[in-house]
Amino acid sequence: MTKKLEPIANDAGEFIAYQFDCPGCKMAHEVYVRPYRNEQGATWVFNGSLSEPTFQPSIDVKWERGDGRDGCCHFFVTVGEIRFLSDCTHELAGKTAQMLEVG
Repeated sequence: MTKKLEPIANDAGEFIAYQFDCPGCKMAHEVYVRPYRNEQGATWVFNGSLSEPTFQPSIDVKWERGDGRDGCCHFFVTVGEIRFLSDCTHELAGKTAQMLEVG
């Protein structure tokens, strides 16, 4: 079984989020699962599979790029595939890619 997510635990040892390397952004993204929330208050439903993960709803990551413009990575994760939406600011916008293996 190929692991595509790295679990993130809180101080009580509960898995609150999962991290993966994004092939579009070339950086890691964290996805918080119910009932836990990220800093913006968002949370996702997770199917529990580290090898073929599915998260619902879509994930929308935004950041300030060094050139003064905003970066965006908006996508769905379904059965281990990332479907990047057209508003992404990287070369995989509108394309589908397999999640990368971790550790």
